[in-house]
Order: sequence, then C-alpha cells, then structure tokens
Amino acid sequence: MPNLYPEGLTPKEFDALKRCSKEVADFQPEQLLAQARSHLKRIRMLHSKNLHINVRLAEAIVRAFQNIFSDWENVSPHARSWCRGMVQYFCVSDDDEHDYFSPIGFKDDAEVMNACLRLAGREDLCINPDDFDDV
Repeated sequence: MPNLYPEGLTPKEFDALKRCSKEVADFQPEQLLAQARSHLKRIRMLHSKNLHINVRLAEAIVRAFQNIFSDWENVSPHARSWCRGMVQYFCVSDDDEHDYFSPIGFKDDAEVMNACLRLAGREDLCINPDDFDDV
C-alpha cells in the first residue's frame, strides 16, 4: 500500500502542511506557480535589504515546483493535494523558520517540499538545502 502522507516532517511542519493543503485544495497549478513566483519576487526585493535571506534556495524551490507541475498529469491524485500544500507552505513567510529574517528560513520549506516530492515519487526533484548554504 502506498504512503498516504508525506514522511519525515516534524509535527509542526506536518500540521502546517495539512492546513496549507486545505487552503489551496481547489487551486490549479498555474495559480500556485503564480503565487510562488510572486513570493520569490518579494524575496528578491527583500534580499537587497537583508543579505541573510537565502535567495538561491528559494529559487531552487520554485524551480522544483515548476518541474512537478510540468509533469502534473503523472502525479498521483493522493499526492496532488500535498504538492499543492507545499507551495502554499512556501508562500507563508512565517512558517517554522521565518523566511525573511533567518539565513535558514527556507530549510523547512525545502524539507516539506522534499517530503511531498518523495510521496509523489519524484525524488529526482528533491534538493539538499545545505547545497545552498552560502548566505
């Protein structure tokens, strides 16, 4: 039997992901990508004022979103809601680690995304946040 839930998340991350998944349950991939790109634009703007914001990691996360949505028809229905939620989780700036005030602000976003991508069978899109630890 396939896993029905993303694994490896803290209880706080999982609860936030569940809430995010419900918030965007009816969103289409295009809407979610537009949200993620808008959030990334804000991140880039804020980075000019706070060089501790890890823009490269945020950009890598959005690229992974683009890749999973470009193959959306091959994502199983039970993984789709979690993948929608991972985008919303990213777009919420005050999640487990605040995105705008901490150099590790996007690590939890990457962990949530990776758990959802593994559930969707797309481990190839997972990223290692430590590879972007040059802030």
